[in-house]
Amino acid sequence: MNVTRDIGWLRERRDAWNALARLAANPLLEADWILSTVDTLHRERDFRLIAIERDGRLCAAAPLVASAQGRLGPLELAGMATLYEPGDLLFEDDAALGLLVSALVRQGRPLLLARLPAASPAVARIAGAVRRPGLVLTRQTASALAIPIAGAWEAFEQTLSSRLTSNVKRLSRKAARAHPVRTEVLSPTPADVPDLFQRFMEVEASGWKGRAASSLMARAPLRAFFTRYLTCAADAGRLRLSMLWFGDRLAAAEIALVAYDRWWQLKIGYDDACADLYPGLQLTYASVRHAFDTGLAGYEFLGSAAEWERRWNPDERQFVTLAVYPPTISGAVGLGADATRHAARRIIKAIRRS
Repeated sequence: MNVTRDIGWLRERRDAWNALARLAANPLLEADWILSTVDTLHRERDFRLIAIERDGRLCAAAPLVASAQGRLGPLELAGMATLYEPGDLLFEDDAALGLLVSALVRQGRPLLLARLPAASPAVARIAGAVRRPGLVLTRQTASALAIPIAGAWEAFEQTLSSRLTSNVKRLSRKAARAHPVRTEVLSPTPADVPDLFQRFMEVEASGWKGRAASSLMARAPLRAFFTRYLTCAADAGRLRLSMLWFGDRLAAAEIALVAYDRWWQLKIGYDDACADLYPGLQLTYASVRHAFDTGLAGYEFLGSAAEWERRWNPDERQFVTLAVYPPTISGAVGLGADATRHAARRIIKAIRRS
C-alpha cells in the first residue's frame, strides 16, 4: 500500500492509472480528470492518493482529498464536491478491491464517497469492512441518464414521442425562415480550446445561469478546471464541440467527449435571445442523431438526471453516497459533527415553514 500527497506520483504513473480506468470504461476516472481537479479545485497538500501495488503493478487506487472541515473532516473523492459527476474506486479485480477498501478504512478518517454506482462492488465491500462501533450510512443520490444506441437512428426516432419529434422539426423550420440553420461538430486541437471555450461560456452566461452567477464565466475555479481538462481531451483527440448556428449567431453549444465508444455530454448552453426556438433541444436532437450516425454505442448525459433528458427514453443509472465513520476518534467526531449539522438543517427548515 502506498499513501501519498505527491501529485507527481500520479503524473509518473498515468498509463498504469488509465489501464485501471479502462476497466470501468469511464473517462472521468482517468488521470487527466483527476490531475485537472487537483491542479485547479484543490490545494495540493489536501491530496491523498491511496494506491495498491501487486507484483510491482498498480492494481487499485482511490484519488481522495481532505475536505475543508479540518484534520478530522472526511476524505472525499477528488473533484466530487464541485463537479458532482459519477465516480468510483479503481481496481482490477475483487482481491485488489479488498486490499484497497482495507487501506481506506485503516486511514481512520471519515469517508464521504459520493455518486458511486449503486451496482459497484465497492459499495458492498465498504459497507462490510467497518467494524462496530463504526458506522456506514448509504443514501441513494442523484441518478444519471444515458441513451443506449442499437440500430439506426430512424428506428430510434420512431420510439420517441411524436410531440418531441414534431416540435423539433417545427422549431427548426421556424428558425430557418429567419436565418440559415446549420449544425457542426468540431474536433478541436489544444490550440483551438481557448477561443472555442470562450464562445461556449459567452453563450452559457447569456441566460439564467448568467443571471444566477452560476455560469462558468462567473466561477473561476470551474473555468480553470475545464480549460485544463478540455485541453487534455483535445490533445487526446476526444474533445467534441457541437454548435447550432442561426445565421451568424451561435444559438447553442455542447461540450462533449467521445470515449469508450460513447458520447459524454459535459456541458450544454444556449443563447437566451433565441430561447423561444429552444436551441438547446434542437442541438441535443442533432447530437444524439450524430452519435447514432457515427456508430457509437451510447450517449451519456452525465450530471444529475433532468426531466428534459427523460424525453429521449434513456436508461437510468443509479448512484449512492457512502458516509463512512470508522471506530476511531476521528470517526466519532465526524459522526457527531454530521449529526449536529443534520439536526440544524432540520430546525432551519422547520423555522422557514412556520
